[in-house]
Amino acid sequence: MIRGCSPYYIFRKSLYAIADLKKVEQKRIYDTIKKRYGFSDKEMEYLEKNYSGLLISLYGANKYSSADAERLYKQAKNILQRRDANKKKIDDDYSKKIIMPNSGDKIEVSLGVDHNPPRQSAVVADEDTWSIEYTIKNANSLYPPDGYRCTRALNHVLKEYNTNKGEDDNVLIADIGSYGPCYVGAMVAGFGNIGDVVQVTLDDGTKFNMVLCDTKDIHHEEKELKPESEDGQWQCQNYWGHGYMTTDQSKVQMCACEFVAAGDVDKGSAKNYSNAKSLLNHRHVVEAEIIGSVDMPD
Repeated sequence: MIRGCSPYYIFRKSLYAIADLKKVEQKRIYDTIKKRYGFSDKEMEYLEKNYSGLLISLYGANKYSSADAERLYKQAKNILQRRDANKKKIDDDYSKKIIMPNSGDKIEVSLGVDHNPPRQSAVVADEDTWSIEYTIKNANSLYPPDGYRCTRALNHVLKEYNTNKGEDDNVLIADIGSYGPCYVGAMVAGFGNIGDVVQVTLDDGTKFNMVLCDTKDIHHEEKELKPESEDGQWQCQNYWGHGYMTTDQSKVQMCACEFVAAGDVDKGSAKNYSNAKSLLNHRHVVEAEIIGSVDMPD
């Protein structure tokens, strides 16, 4: 045993070393795939974040089966084409403003692009759900900044602006210069981009600002969405972002905005935190508009 070091310390350092080796190997695999198939930086960033397993399989298939490699490559291209088509549709329709469906409206939702059926109808519930995307600690652990722009953006906000970082009973708020206090979070991909400042209007006329550090995909496969939760809800995706369907799948709680916890406590919903409870509880987003943007790291 190393003099002065406990067995636990040595074990922990060994785990860190193994994790570092895995990261190096994974980066080598990603670089090989990018060079071989000509994926752009943005395409690789998207695939690494959402379909890392597919990339690993594609790398392995190149060694053993050209037919499997071709099939997996086509699958990756189809995923990127669906993403691009969806982004253009939202860009064309919404530009700088997104109008949410009203409570009681019937909309199409999806429990996964590979779910059967791929889309189904549900009635919009009276109030939204306000998911916590992650805590600051989890963002840096699950989505390391060297590989994920969303975490680089989050860390940039923490470094460059005054925030309430560390407050376990609150969601993260940053003082974004002339835009004032802004919640930090994410909205649907294609509406805004990382760095955009969005003014959100609720059904009671209240408004708040949010600075986007991430955008949310709406063409996940079924396995990438959360299965039925303890309260009987199913995570789904729709034209305006994510949401949660009731047990009988007849209604959907919209989730236009996702938030970041200021501390290390994930309470599931932003309405469970002191600085958002009175604002969000029993409320529904009616529209959101991009009112400006701030610089974020690439």
